[in-house]
Amino acid sequence: MSNLTLRYYQKEAIVACLNEINQGRNALVSIFCGLGKSLIIAGLIKVLKANKTSIRCLMLVNNATLVNQNFNKISSILPDTKCAVYCAGLKVKELNADVIYASVQSLFRVDVNNIGFIDTIIIDEVQAVSDAGTGMFWGLINKIKKINPGVKIVGLTATPFRLSCGLITEAKEKIFEDICYEYGVEQGINDKFLCPLISKVSEEQLDLTNVRIKGKEYDESDLDFLLSNEEKVDRSVKEALLRSADRKHRLWFCVSIHHTEMVAEKLKELGFNCAYVTGETSIKERERIFIEFEKGIITDIVNCDTLTTGTDIPCIDCIIMLRPTKSVGLFIQIIGRGVRLHESKTNCLILDFANLIATHGAINDIKIKKTYNKVTKKNDLEAVKVLDNTKICPDCRSVIKRDLLECPHCGYQYTRTEVLSHDIKPTELSIMSFGDKSKMKYVDSMKLIEWHAKSGNVSLKATFICNKEEINIFYFNGSKEIKNLFSMALKKDERTEYWIKEDYQCEDLNDLFRKYNNELPWVLERMNSVGLLNQPKQIKVEKNEYGYYKLLGYEW
Repeated sequence: MSNLTLRYYQKEAIVACLNEINQGRNALVSIFCGLGKSLIIAGLIKVLKANKTSIRCLMLVNNATLVNQNFNKISSILPDTKCAVYCAGLKVKELNADVIYASVQSLFRVDVNNIGFIDTIIIDEVQAVSDAGTGMFWGLINKIKKINPGVKIVGLTATPFRLSCGLITEAKEKIFEDICYEYGVEQGINDKFLCPLISKVSEEQLDLTNVRIKGKEYDESDLDFLLSNEEKVDRSVKEALLRSADRKHRLWFCVSIHHTEMVAEKLKELGFNCAYVTGETSIKERERIFIEFEKGIITDIVNCDTLTTGTDIPCIDCIIMLRPTKSVGLFIQIIGRGVRLHESKTNCLILDFANLIATHGAINDIKIKKTYNKVTKKNDLEAVKVLDNTKICPDCRSVIKRDLLECPHCGYQYTRTEVLSHDIKPTELSIMSFGDKSKMKYVDSMKLIEWHAKSGNVSLKATFICNKEEINIFYFNGSKEIKNLFSMALKKDERTEYWIKEDYQCEDLNDLFRKYNNELPWVLERMNSVGLLNQPKQIKVEKNEYGYYKLLGYEW
């Protein structure tokens, strides 16, 4: 596959990286799971090679699976580029190449003179780099800098934060100053590059009151004790199968190897052909399981802390979360296994038995905050939950929009009284947020011009500059919206009254609206240019499905 066809956001990401590199900065790209990071990497390497007669890139990750995946994908895209692998886990150690795909664990121990001059380091899943300036990644980077102090670093991740520091751009010891390009799950779904997500909630939610916290995560032995009993496993597996009866490729997440084995045994007992994967499962055995899963021979894969980062199985149409976690990054990686497009599915069902959506929020609306822990005397990182405008269907337990009269999944009919009833409260349990996506933005400046469209229509173009972002809003001539803006923005002083009476020969604003109804864009542009209009302090806006802003309100 020598032809490199890129989607628009992949091209934008490459351009953003090049801009950072050309200005002497490292580049960080945040792009959601399943959106083709390998194509961005391949495209970037191709451009870097075109701009320089000789270039060496180091493609760095933290496990053998990612080394193998990146090498196979990118080397097939760039057949004219000499590529090599250095990874003990794959039993290959080769450094004589233009692009080296390596695990940090293997390359860290190699003498830097044997590695040689490196122009660019590309780190996939860069959130794995320590925020303390220590560890193998930092050690290897510092080694390479001894030969090339100006080496540039490009990082890619779906989760640009760590439990210990928040955003990786805010770490005490950081590689990147800012995220140069972002493309999220909601954009991917709206652009039809990712499959839609739907969710159902378990009738029985976990009580984690007595589960200890070790470090910044739940204690595994406590979780294992809580969940690895036959009664709980029996109930959760049977309910999950009931809720996902129409699914063909289910992926289960468990808390321990013991729990994983119990869930797999229960599935087999109920007549399902399943397999389980743990850290002890060999690469060869995993490949066999994945092939049979994709063919439909195996219907269920059960795993424990294994099939997250780097797992690429597009046919997954159901994710069953039996594993609680305090890590919002792990939550995102779990959901990311189900978003890839595949001909056999129209969406991916998320079954939450572990309070994960209630803990971390909707996947497209996750916000991170730091809170000071008085016991550890350190900052704790947690997701800010967004109250969503959803409800749970009493029949199929699907999470749906609160104002619907009929469940789109099972057909349950609500009465209007039920919909309007205060007993049906908004939930925090939808995997995708349906809530208010509007944002208030502070206005630094406002420019108004009379705008002539190609069709001949005349309107007012208002350009609001909000923290360096340009937001353009169009007001149709004679509309209620343009008159509202005029009324709110017009200064109430003697100078304005003089202009209305003497320059426009009108008694007041209503008289001006009558006489100049077809010329309001011109009047507003002129009045703004001579300082007769105030600009709003803030505007409330919302992006539509095409990426354009819609104005919802002002604060003056």
